[in-house]
Amino acid sequence: MSPEKRYRYVALTLRQEGDGRTLEGTLVAYGEVAPGRGERIDPGAFGDLSNVDAILNVQHDRARPLARSGAGLELRDSGEALTVSATLPQTREADDTLALVKAGVLRGMSAEFYVRDGYMDPQGVEVVTAAELVGIGVVDRPAYPSATVQARDQRPAEDVGLPLEIL
Repeated sequence: MSPEKRYRYVALTLRQEGDGRTLEGTLVAYGEVAPGRGERIDPGAFGDLSNVDAILNVQHDRARPLARSGAGLELRDSGEALTVSATLPQTREADDTLALVKAGVLRGMSAEFYVRDGYMDPQGVEVVTAAELVGIGVVDRPAYPSATVQARDQRPAEDVGLPLEIL
């Protein structure tokens, strides 16, 4: 069985620190119902993240990896959201991805996971109570198309030749 790809908006920001590049965002906002899918993910559904081996890639393409758990990718879980922080390597794929995020072409993140448990609530919303996260895609079409992506650099805009915000 293939993992399900769940496209969700994230408040994705891009930060550059010295030679390293960090991509950050909220992968899953717990309790939020995904429009068009009728689904929500409960807090704690992903369980203990310390043993998760997830890969961050472009458009869910395993041939286009950017980071991996323990190799630049950090996952943080709170009662409100599952957040992602990834330090991208100096590769052509990472450089291209950063440029596409800054240009507004790639606008969000998408969780790739196996549903392990859940139920249908009385309003017809599928509630995911247990899931195994296996991948994260930086994608062009998140579930919430009206959402925006911001690209930021630690240096002043005049030093990098880019505006501080791209909407």
